[in-house]
Amino acid sequence: MFNKMDTNGDKAVTVLECAKLLESLADERGLKKDDIMKKVNFFFETADFNNDGEITMMEFFIRLPELEKLLANEE
Repeated sequence: MFNKMDTNGDKAVTVLECAKLLESLADERGLKKDDIMKKVNFFFETADFNNDGEITMMEFFIRLPELEKLLANEE
């Protein structure tokens, strides 16, 4: 999933890259498109440990359970 989000291949995921993936999964996962940015911002607040605006692969895998909850709409 990290590689799907990292569309430019720079080994980090931005808010925009994350939002684009969730938007593409919105219908499939039953997410409301209005809630996508709220979920993305929540995930970044929890996963972006150094607050640089990007999630590295290490940060991503540490917080993967939270992302799975977001995708399952269990926030």
